[in-house]
Amino acid sequence: MPCKQEAPELDSSWNKYRNSDVVFIGINILDEENNARRYLDQYKPEYSNGFDREGNVALDYGVSGVPETYFIGKGGIIMDKYIGPLSEKMIDQYIESIKSNQS
Repeated sequence: MPCKQEAPELDSSWNKYRNSDVVFIGINILDEENNARRYLDQYKPEYSNGFDREGNVALDYGVSGVPETYFIGKGGIIMDKYIGPLSEKMIDQYIESIKSNQS
């Protein structure tokens, strides 16, 4: 499962950026809440996670599948998005590109 594939990559990146101005938020949009809680219990991500029970986040952002990652800059503007599992190196590239474009 792609979400499970990228879980350690996200955690590693979160730990790298946690003391900077970068925030990670996981949103569960398609699983039953019990399944999502089991996933969180198993992988224990250190960044915040929530549930999109009504599907509003998915609709607002135009989510087309999972995993899907949005890179949001200052002022809440979506700077980029990636569909599929990310590696730590890819996450770093996206974050550094956005940070350099907002300096």
